[in-house]
Amino acid sequence: MSKSLNRGFATLVAGALGLGAQQLASLFGDKGDPIVLGILVFLLGILLIYRQKQHTISQSVICYLSDSAKEVISKIKNDSTGN
Repeated sequence: MSKSLNRGFATLVAGALGLGAQQLASLFGDKGDPIVLGILVFLLGILLIYRQKQHTISQSVICYLSDSAKEVISKIKNDSTGN
């Protein structure tokens, strides 16, 4: 149920963004319309790529930190047992 609501909401947001972009582009006339739309699509692509790379980087940092945390915990256990 929540998956379909999420997809429906995402579709509504995407439609609203598309309509807003078209309204903004129409303010620049017939010659400026494709230029503005191209710039908006380019910016959206950059944002999505940045978001994807940020997620990948944060996941690798979490994996690195969790490995480091495991080493620290094992050192603490070894020190407390006297090994």
